[in-house]
Amino acid sequence: MEYEIKFYKTTNGRAPVEDFIKSLQKKEIAKVLRDLDLLKEIGTEVQS
Repeated sequence: MEYEIKFYKTTNGRAPVEDFIKSLQKKEIAKVLRDLDLLKEIGTEVQS
């Protein structure tokens, strides 16, 4: 089962989490996206 990740949006349509991710350096973005992919695949059972 694949989980869906939804980012918080404010009432005026801003997405602060997405904005934060976009502000990171490319290497950091890649790490975050890798972790989000794991979370999508495994859900809350992800462990370090």
